[in-house]
Amino acid sequence: MSILSFARAGIAVAAFSLTFLAPAQARPLDKIKEANELFVVAYEDNKPFSWTADDGTPKGIDVEIAQAIAEKLGVKATVELRMQAERADGDVRTNIIRGTVGGGRTADILMNVPFDREFARKFDDALISNPYFQQTVALAINAQKIPADATFEIFRKEKVGVKLASVSDYFLMGYADGALVNNISHFTRGPVGAKEFIDGETSAVLGVRSEIEGTLAEFGAKASFITPEMPDIIRKAWSIAIATHADSKDLSDAAGTVLAELHKSGKLKDIFAKYGVTYVAPPEG
Repeated sequence: MSILSFARAGIAVAAFSLTFLAPAQARPLDKIKEANELFVVAYEDNKPFSWTADDGTPKGIDVEIAQAIAEKLGVKATVELRMQAERADGDVRTNIIRGTVGGGRTADILMNVPFDREFARKFDDALISNPYFQQTVALAINAQKIPADATFEIFRKEKVGVKLASVSDYFLMGYADGALVNNISHFTRGPVGAKEFIDGETSAVLGVRSEIEGTLAEFGAKASFITPEMPDIIRKAWSIAIATHADSKDLSDAAGTVLAELHKSGKLKDIFAKYGVTYVAPPEG
């Protein structure tokens, strides 16, 4: 290789390194309005909040909320779906702080971020704010088999469905030292568990209520929900919020104002209802 070739190679490597190591540029609200675009990242394969529809476009609750925020800000929304990392803090760092390994741009807003003060303190360069929905673990029941005041003791004789390796699964498998194991029906895909429930193969399904409701809605079905005591469950309720870069606090504030307006007007409730999900406002404070 000639000296010139080495030099060219060195320049290429340097450019490559800069692409991956240069700090991401946060966009304050005025820059977003100047570009006439709000770039939002939501999660792929995260029904009913976000997924790729058959026509190749993003679809779901988070997609429509992002579009509503952009509309209120007077700009267009560009929503890109990305796969979730193994940990939520990895999602924030990749999508808000530094960009993807492949050179993907950082988002103005990341949707569906767990809202937890201890979690938020992990980041100097990101703001986790504006919770817009309260997730809960609940039990969907066949009311003809499971009474409204049932406890988990009933599953010593009735079958209950649960997503494999979920928080709900760990709870059920460990309940009363494994007393329910023989009546637990595991599934890896929500539609499979929903179909078993609809067909009467299981009398109940334990899991995240929004996921169960959204999946049942795809089959044109609904269920009653109860929340029996769940001793020792890892987590049974949490809020989801948005993340922005710390240097884009004006965007965070503006998005928060819009979300409050959408809640007050009933628009948030309508968006959730479109996908069969009961809207639950996050606790204040």
